[in-house]
Amino acid sequence: MAGGNSQAYDQMDVTVKLRDNTTQGMKGVFMDAKSILRWILVAPAAVLAAIIVWQVCNFFMYDNPLLMPLASFAQGYAFILAGCMVAPRAKKKTAIALGLVGVIIAVLSGFAALQQQNWLPVAYALLMGAGIIVAAYTAHRSSDGVPMP
Repeated sequence: MAGGNSQAYDQMDVTVKLRDNTTQGMKGVFMDAKSILRWILVAPAAVLAAIIVWQVCNFFMYDNPLLMPLASFAQGYAFILAGCMVAPRAKKKTAIALGLVGVIIAVLSGFAALQQQNWLPVAYALLMGAGIIVAAYTAHRSSDGVPMP
């Protein structure tokens, strides 16, 4: 009889282990879906942060054109910062990738402004590129990959 009870307990242990593994497997699936969603939202969050920073700076600095270059720099920095904060992992690589994309966008917008011989947007594009480079470098040098000043 004692052996029969031991066998029953062993079967119960196997059942409990199977349930725990199944539960952990489902938990892993949901975590993967969450991280996939966060990866999908990296670029939109970066662009949205850059637009919000630009609009807020334009609202508060509209009468002071000397401070507008600061808005361009902050826009580039916010682009990288938001993307790194949304990324679930590999934040340093995300900062470098977003930095490359951002610098390409800044250079293209600078060339578009040059063709119209409008020098102020060229300066803004250069300062946005500088903000992007500084943020990507700061993220690369930080321990967690988030470019906090």
